[in-house]
Amino acid sequence: MFLHFTRFTTDVPQLPLQTWRPPADPDKPACPYQAGFTVNITSHIPPAPFDGGDYGPGTRLAVTDQALRSLKQTELVMANPPLEPAAPIAGTSATTRHTCTLLVTHPLAIVDGRGAQLAVCTITPKAPKGPPGQAPGVPAPFRAVGKIYDPLYYSFANKFSESVPCDVTWLADQDYSREAAAYQHLQSVKQTGAFAPSYFGSWTFTVGIRIGNTILSRPVRLILIEYVQGPSIRELYSATRFDDAYRLEVLARILDGDAKLRLSGIDQRDLAARNVLLKWDPDVPETAQSDTIPRVVLVDYNISVVYAKTRHGGGHCDGMTLPPNPMWLHWDDPLKEFWGWIPAEWETNYRLRQEWLRERFGGEDTVASYAPVEDKLEYAASVPAEPVKSITAPAPTSTTAPGPPANAPATQTPPARERLPFVKKDVAPPPRVLNEETEKARWPIDFFAAARRSDGGIWSEVDAPEEGGRDGRSDV
Repeated sequence: MFLHFTRFTTDVPQLPLQTWRPPADPDKPACPYQAGFTVNITSHIPPAPFDGGDYGPGTRLAVTDQALRSLKQTELVMANPPLEPAAPIAGTSATTRHTCTLLVTHPLAIVDGRGAQLAVCTITPKAPKGPPGQAPGVPAPFRAVGKIYDPLYYSFANKFSESVPCDVTWLADQDYSREAAAYQHLQSVKQTGAFAPSYFGSWTFTVGIRIGNTILSRPVRLILIEYVQGPSIRELYSATRFDDAYRLEVLARILDGDAKLRLSGIDQRDLAARNVLLKWDPDVPETAQSDTIPRVVLVDYNISVVYAKTRHGGGHCDGMTLPPNPMWLHWDDPLKEFWGWIPAEWETNYRLRQEWLRERFGGEDTVASYAPVEDKLEYAASVPAEPVKSITAPAPTSTTAPGPPANAPATQTPPARERLPFVKKDVAPPPRVLNEETEKARWPIDFFAAARRSDGGIWSEVDAPEEGGRDGRSDV
């Protein structure tokens, strides 16, 4: 065999590395969503969710990298306003839209470059337009968290590579479309107000901006969600008042709630301590919190997936009448997003976590609450480099170790469960979510009902300005 070598010389011109930084943008104003900011908001029908993955690319075309490099963020935002629905929804018109006055009373996470902005707001509904001579009732003012998807205050620099620009208009629309779809679905299947926050609908407003000597306006989207008082689990990592038994009971409720959401047709996809809030009753002092299990609330649905709205049209829980067993979902999941809350020894001995899962969710008193487990679950012998089984679709486990490591504490090994069918074929499928048009058209009624039910709730301020999370942005 002969090898042919090509000699490269310095005579070949070398292309310079392309570097980019956000250019100076004198027309960009400071983020306005501070205490005292007041604006009229109008109910809005969000576009269909899109992401280029499960939902598909949608109708929003991303601005090319070359074009982004030639623009200021203000120019990009003004040239690419937010999406509207592809077609009007039957039965909706200007007279069926609702208008409220929004007053920011307290910023939670108002940071330029953060992504979606979060603020505690007082919402004052206005009387809707109706037939002459009729005076429709108007709900009382209520408090809510406004999650504002303003692309002007997303990070123009890609957070994973600052020398690359990010199409913030595409990203803000994606966040809005996915999170609104998630809350619409949760509301339609009656999953809001408990494990998920109450939802008060999707909205739009306009803000002014001066470009040179000209005053222009631009639309901005937002959603209103329940204001839940309580810290995140991450904030309580170092709290000594909670023993392991208490922490594991809270964890069990998180895993149970997530499994029930999956059965309802949604995968939140960012189950993490920073996204779980604990809300005790107002009359429970901090010294007594360890005696009471609080309400557990999962927030942040901007990367979630509503199965019925995807290109696939369904998910792995279709046809099931019971939620998937958390023991099966998390058997090979090290739960790294909860390290600091769960026992420290679980980080190096996966079998201890698996034994707890089997005890908590595989016992006779609980196993009947979940769908039968298809896989024969094997205990881990050591810490694997990565989880070996997908937690989003049924797949047989590949962990076949015979027992615990030599230094593992002595425990009684529960008997292995027999292989059982995971999906019952002889049962009717659960009720499906309303079709998109019907669901979107009906939300204003739910909004007013929810406003009456949930006035006075509180939202956590924990970790608000800090960046993190799966997509490089802060928690909620």
